[in-house]
Amino acid sequence: MSHATALSPASPAPCAPGLTRKPSSALKTEGWSSFVRAMTEAGPLLVTHRNRPEAVIISPQEYERLLAIAQRERERRSAALAELDAEFDARLASLRASDADARMDRFLDEPLRLGGRLRAGEGF
Repeated sequence: MSHATALSPASPAPCAPGLTRKPSSALKTEGWSSFVRAMTEAGPLLVTHRNRPEAVIISPQEYERLLAIAQRERERRSAALAELDAEFDARLASLRASDADARMDRFLDEPLRLGGRLRAGEGF
């Protein structure tokens, strides 16, 4: 007798809708192989305890796939952060340059050119 069922919207603490689920008590009565079989047949398996999510069982292939996705995301974020760091460092170097104060003075001394339009900020 299988205890695997689809998650219902009425279940407490909904977790991962659409996953097949089994109560942890079924491990004792049905054995580990029933959990592996359910995971093999239906994909990731949500294990519950007292009708609350406790664990998700996934195949080694799915685990490797998720690790690869996480690694790509870490690399993407690291590259984006490195780009921001380089941009910040370039702007900071510009401000620390020996002629920075003279450049700022020249900029502030120039007449403001609005082209006949009043601007109150980027959104206006």
